[in-house]
Amino acid sequence: MRSILFFYFTSLIALSCLAQEQVITGTVGDEDGPIYEAIVIVKGTTKFTQTDFDGNYTIKAKEGDVLVFSYVGYESQEVKVLSQKSIHVTLIGSMSCDLQILTSYLEPDQIGFAHGVNYHTYGLKLNHSLFNILNTSLGISSSFNSNLYLNFTLGTDLKFNKYHFIGFDMKLYSLQNISFNQEALVFEIFNTIAKQDKISLFLKASHLYYQDVYSNFNEIGIGAAVTSSLALGISQRTSFDYFKSVNVFSTRLTKDFYIGNRQFNTSINYQHLERFEEFTIGLGYHF
Repeated sequence: MRSILFFYFTSLIALSCLAQEQVITGTVGDEDGPIYEAIVIVKGTTKFTQTDFDGNYTIKAKEGDVLVFSYVGYESQEVKVLSQKSIHVTLIGSMSCDLQILTSYLEPDQIGFAHGVNYHTYGLKLNHSLFNILNTSLGISSSFNSNLYLNFTLGTDLKFNKYHFIGFDMKLYSLQNISFNQEALVFEIFNTIAKQDKISLFLKASHLYYQDVYSNFNEIGIGAAVTSSLALGISQRTSFDYFKSVNVFSTRLTKDFYIGNRQFNTSINYQHLERFEEFTIGLGYHF
């Protein structure tokens, strides 16, 4: 009897170990080099990630899961997870290149802590993708005195081929007597990833409504943004928008890292608009 129980519990432990998630890393590319923002998804689930500027990705999966690798204009590939820790995929171009909503643009679900340095605020930020179409972000911060800071963003992208997409972003901010919202159409016009560089350039057409105790703007403007991969796995995005009455500047640095099988990221954000100036640091957890 004891030997049977020992065998039963040993089998349960072995099966639970097999079912544990492991971290899978690898690269996705084509004949020209790495592919930026390729989709890597665990088949049959909503768990996904996207490749960085060097085509690298990291995702958690169990042995027996199937990873699906895809990108607009390429044939999808499926690879079964066995005992390997790294999976490298070369995608093959497809004759069809239909307009698609970019799942790869959607950020993985994430909750994080944010500290506003200049306004002495502390708060939480939640990123969540809705219906695999819209990327949403909601942040609430307070100085536990008089400052209450709310921010909300919404965005999605449409891609036509490897180097061109049209995106839409909406931002809503409210802090003390300052409030503004900005909506922008974003056009990617330049991408050098196929040449092993790590820079993408975007043009923007924006609408801005800004209000404080001294000013009130409701204007159309133009702008530009650049994204790039820096040293030590750090990614950056810098944006500048020109309006008749005011300019908007923002920059963001992010880095992902793992503790065991848990994925985290750190971020530094700066944004300046008229009398609004935001400088925050944050720590996020992907769930």
